[in-house]
Amino acid sequence: MAPRGVGTSIEDVKRKNEAWLMKLPGVVGVGIGRTSGGRVIQILAKEITKELREKVPAEIGGFFTRIKRVGDVRGL
Repeated sequence: MAPRGVGTSIEDVKRKNEAWLMKLPGVVGVGIGRTSGGRVIQILAKEITKELREKVPAEIGGFFTRIKRVGDVRGL
């Protein structure tokens, strides 16, 4: 999906929203992914819960979001 704002890139939208997304319970990362419909803002979660689904909007800054379960993330 193309952004609605002129000159707004998905990278800019991710960067501007990453901090509040990371504060949501269970979120372990925020990235950019690809679907058959185009690029999406990907929210990486330990578990996909009803609470998380309710708090993550369907789109941010004109780009669709997708929650992806990745489990626990630990540093090496």
